[in-house]
Amino acid sequence: MESTSEAIGFRQEVISSLLQRRFQYQTKLRDDGLKAVTEYLRIIAKEAIERAVEETRKDCCDTVQLKHIEKTFPEWLLDH
Repeated sequence: MESTSEAIGFRQEVISSLLQRRFQYQTKLRDDGLKAVTEYLRIIAKEAIERAVEETRKDCCDTVQLKHIEKTFPEWLLDH
């Protein structure tokens, strides 16, 4: 089984496309900036998953469910 950090990843092309669609004006993002944004998204996604897993363990469940994510989301959102 892969560790969480290895399993989570985003393709830079997808992130670039999403960012370009979001900006009103034509915006260019250099490779190093795109790498930084992609890494930041990977880190916050990993943290959200880890929090949901911890909540799942507290409930003595084997599977992460939407309710576990919903319980951890407000605090996670405030932290970011």
